Amino acid sequence: MKTKILIILPNLKSGGAERLAVSLANEWNFQGYKVEFGLLEKSGKFLDLIDNGIVIHDLNTLKLRNSIVPLYRLFKLTRPDVIWSGLWPLTALSIIAWILAGKMGRLYTIDHNQLSISTVRSLNVSRLALKIITRGTYPFASGNMAVAEGVKSDLVALTGLPDKKIKVIYNPAAQGIGYKSQSSNQIKDKLWGRDPGKCILSVGSFK
Repeated sequence: MKTKILIILPNLKSGGAERLAVSLANEWNFQGYKVEFGLLEKSGKFLDLIDNGIVIHDLNTLKLRNSIVPLYRLFKLTRPDVIWSGLWPLTALSIIAWILAGKMGRLYTIDHNQLSISTVRSLNVSRLALKIITRGTYPFASGNMAVAEGVKSDLVALTGLPDKKIKVIYNPAAQGIGYKSQSSNQIKDKLWGRDPGKCILSVGSFK
């Protein structure tokens, strides 16, 4: 029987975390895993990038605070082997729903930003509240992931988890047809020309 991976996200509107999830989902699907998405809202430009055969569950839940029960029902319905949840506070809410559902399969969280900075600023959450929520949920997950060492260090401070309990897995790069067959030097030549000296490339969105 195929291993079933369930990816939990708010939506697929934009952002590096969402794009990464779609890329991984397509790759896992290609490798023969059964992949499904659980979206609080089935919307976003990245929906069109999802390969055929990947199931999308629309939880139709616009408010995060109302997502625990729909997530609980989804876990009971799909009975996944692996749950991969991203973007705080959905990560914390997924853990609560997973525990209530009887801890079916294994649940992993992934964080892309330093929560003590990004969450406090963007969601207007106090650092104390952030620490209480993460310490009350993250240690119960099967595992926790971060995309960079700085994100990991921040998580260690917030959750109180031992350093070895949080795994750093960097985002993939240089994807797409044409790049796979080229060396890094060939790509560099296309971007800057031959022998440009030292170069710095920053990849991201201005928001």
